Amino acid sequence: MAFIEGTDRFQSQFMDFFTFDNLIADDNYVRVIDAFVNSLDLSQLGFISFSGNNCGQKPYHTDTLLKIHIYCFFNGIQSSRKQERECSRNIELIWLTGNLKPDHSTLANFCKNNSSSLKNVFKQFSDICRSLKLFDFKIFAFDGTKIKANCSKKRAFTLDKIDKALDNIDQKISEYISKIDDDTSSVDIALKAEFQQKLDLIKQRKVQYLNIKQNMIDNNLSEFCATDPDSKIMKNHSNIEPCYNVQSVVDSKNKLILDYDVSNQANDVGLLKPMSDKVFHDFNLDSFIEDNPNHVITEIADAGYYKSDDLLALNSSNVNALVPKPKTASHSSDSDNFSKDNFSFDSLNDLYICPAGKKLTFSRNSTETRNGTTNHYKIYSCSSCSFCRFRNKCTKSPNGRSIKRNVNEDKLLDLDNKYKKDSSLYKLRKELVEHPFGTIKRSLGFTHLYIKGLDRVSSWASSVFLAYNLKRVINILGIQKLMKVFSTI
Repeated sequence: MAFIEGTDRFQSQFMDFFTFDNLIADDNYVRVIDAFVNSLDLSQLGFISFSGNNCGQKPYHTDTLLKIHIYCFFNGIQSSRKQERECSRNIELIWLTGNLKPDHSTLANFCKNNSSSLKNVFKQFSDICRSLKLFDFKIFAFDGTKIKANCSKKRAFTLDKIDKALDNIDQKISEYISKIDDDTSSVDIALKAEFQQKLDLIKQRKVQYLNIKQNMIDNNLSEFCATDPDSKIMKNHSNIEPCYNVQSVVDSKNKLILDYDVSNQANDVGLLKPMSDKVFHDFNLDSFIEDNPNHVITEIADAGYYKSDDLLALNSSNVNALVPKPKTASHSSDSDNFSKDNFSFDSLNDLYICPAGKKLTFSRNSTETRNGTTNHYKIYSCSSCSFCRFRNKCTKSPNGRSIKRNVNEDKLLDLDNKYKKDSSLYKLRKELVEHPFGTIKRSLGFTHLYIKGLDRVSSWASSVFLAYNLKRVINILGIQKLMKVFSTI
């Protein structure tokens, strides 16, 4: 049976008849990356460039390093050492760079020194997408995901964790001291010397932990990640580990990522308005709405973003923010009839009526501050709880049942009704905004970080989302059409 045979590696070849360009097909996506970078004005985007006329080693062209960076993120390669290896063996990178092989330190320093400029590349590509009418600015879907920081769990501390560690260290110190002071023949001199060495090490660790604890107390910190102080301890699936909260906004027309941000806040509460404001600022949507007064933008997010102040501030004649109200803690079947939702409010007499027909009248005003936001409430209390046969089902408070009502409750109820009316539209959120995160984590492998610091992580996110958007636009427009677009810029 005949087999397909390769060329003998020792056979001489007339390689002069071949060029690098012959090895790359005309419809290869690497040509799009090359054309895109060539279309950019890197100095205007803020990239550091060198003249090449100074003494010392010759520098690489900035556009060459940027091409390597975009290509590697396009293929899920974020390690600078892996990028260095790819430049030597990957025929596409050999074509893209002209057979240049920058070392890993050069590639890492390029990203470090141009973090803000890399963010501008994402903005530039977004502007190109806008000019191609790939955004329609009708439906924005918001979501966030946790990305593991470049910090071990062992280097992430809370005050309770440090106190437990110090207790264990004190216990170990006592054990080692007792073994060293043991005069019995069962402990030889060599073993005592080993115990003494371990004792010295664990005493050094105790000093380190005490310094960290004192630093946290002095700076009023509830947690501290020693390797990457900008990261925070978060719940990431089933793990509790140092993470960053990466936010994204997706436009519904072509499911392209419209904007992004990186936060070290452990949850999404209070991030809806800042992200919405960022989109409006980056795309100058206020002017867009002035030119199109009948245009309505619908912003959808999950219950994790629910914050009354954000919803009240965002909703207007041109913006509809649809966020479901978080469900309250579950109740037993007997107490379901006495949840707040089953109490009717009499706005004329300013009181609540419970399912048993008892009245809860206004008793006092209340103010609460959470996550830097102050909310004002009115408290309604029941004076009939002492004689009510349903008291055990209604409340466990010794002072009787009370209800807290936001002073803007009427407006919030209107917004909640608007959400329920458009709940079918809300179902689009998951397929719009969760798909990109699944793609960058599963297909591209961006599940954790190799870098540290909030600013650099934000730059990393811009490169990840640029790679995602570039892939989608290639699928939407095709390689040849996109290259023509870049050639006309």
